[in-house]
Amino acid sequence: MSEIRYCLPIIVDRFEEALEIIDEQINQYHYFELWLDYLSNYSREEVCELSKKLGNRLLLLFRRNRLDPIQMPLEERLEVIRFAFKNGSYIDLDIQVQSDELKALEKSGEKGNLILSYHNYDGTPIDEIMDAILEKMRSYNPAIYKFSCFCKNRNDALRLLAFQRKLHISGYHSIVFGMGEKGVVTRVFAPLWGAEMVFAPVIKGKASAAGQLTKTELETIFNILNK
Repeated sequence: MSEIRYCLPIIVDRFEEALEIIDEQINQYHYFELWLDYLSNYSREEVCELSKKLGNRLLLLFRRNRLDPIQMPLEERLEVIRFAFKNGSYIDLDIQVQSDELKALEKSGEKGNLILSYHNYDGTPIDEIMDAILEKMRSYNPAIYKFSCFCKNRNDALRLLAFQRKLHISGYHSIVFGMGEKGVVTRVFAPLWGAEMVFAPVIKGKASAAGQLTKTELETIFNILNK
């Protein structure tokens, strides 16, 4: 069985709480995903120090759930991107709603650990549309391609798993997951079939997307499968 790399999603309103969570789980997770736009009391300097400390174990993102409007001003976002790239941390940008950041990166020529993502909270597009989105993403040459779509039925989940396998076989570093009850199966098989990481909260109530399994649940499943 390939190595399973766990990422802890962190959505809190106090930066101090985020630091406490990271300190508590530093030896339990490979990566930490910090949702910056939900934090109300932090400085860019504090985030920069965290980026220096964690390097490529830190994923930073500005978007909100269901792609609600981002509150952080664009210039602040671009500053965060610059020091995150400098420190080797990952920045997750959604290709649908973060064109301003992507245009700025194109113009500046700055390169770094970019996770270019596509989120669909209403359904899973047909294969032709998924391929077209992938083709659009390729022009930005991201470090990781990420697709997260709501699964209305089992076929949606199977199509996402097939898409994940195609990306992996083609040599793309990728993350493909299905949201919702019907997408839970992707949380198990995508990391087994080459996904770069799996998002797994400590408890269900701290999930960042519908259908996420806890780290304990996933470890139990993977241990059984390994036997």
